[in-house]
Amino acid sequence: MRFLVDENFPYPAVDQLRRRGHDAVAVRDLMRGATDEEVLARARLENRVLVTADKDFGDLIFARRDSAPGVLLVRSRSAQPARKVDLAMRVVDGLGETLVGSFVVAGEAGSRVRRMG
Repeated sequence: MRFLVDENFPYPAVDQLRRRGHDAVAVRDLMRGATDEEVLARARLENRVLVTADKDFGDLIFARRDSAPGVLLVRSRSAQPARKVDLAMRVVDGLGETLVGSFVVAGEAGSRVRRMG
């Protein structure tokens, strides 16, 4: 799969996704300081699932009717970047292609999958 890792998400997620055979790029490498709308536009343009910790993307997708190929929103209680990355990788490994076309909220207690569109 193709992923775009948001600026607010730990950078090691890019390497972890690549090690799993995915095509992953980071917002901080491509468009540092971009607005959320610009990040979604890039995800659409390149057909990438967005990995983020920014819950504002839920508002953009559902309240403002924006779109994305998929969003993985990680809501971890841990301040440790490695824990957030591990949580994201468990979801990617567990859900696989289900991420495409879905808005997934993942936390320590589990994941909620909502189909978009």
